[in-house]
Amino acid sequence: MTPNADNSVRTYVGPPINTEDAKNTYEMYHLKGDKSKQGVKSFELIVQLTYFGQMRYYESATLNSAPSTAFKVVSRDAGICEARGCIFGELLSISLSDAFLKDNAKKGFQLSISSKAGAKSDLYIPPQYIQGYLKAVDGITY
Repeated sequence: MTPNADNSVRTYVGPPINTEDAKNTYEMYHLKGDKSKQGVKSFELIVQLTYFGQMRYYESATLNSAPSTAFKVVSRDAGICEARGCIFGELLSISLSDAFLKDNAKKGFQLSISSKAGAKSDLYIPPQYIQGYLKAVDGITY
């Protein structure tokens, strides 16, 4: 938890979850949220995907099998090239509501991110992660 300079907003950053899929995509993701002094909350899931080959251009996401309209690409980077190919990274953000997190605190949720190149990354945010995160934000066990 980090307060801003005037103490009107606190930012809560959850620890990263690190996985690698069958296509050697390194997946690192975490929850991040802001809570104002008045109690107004906004959340997002930050996803960093790193892989070799060609740029994939991730462009859409589904949350629990429903299309997400709150998906955005924060950045795309091309890194060094070596024998396996060039390394690429894409930083993505999916906005989540307080109600969505609370509704999924007992079962977790599935996120699927698809690219123009046909690649798909499936991420799972477990209930224990969401419960611990919300406890830090709200001080309540869900």
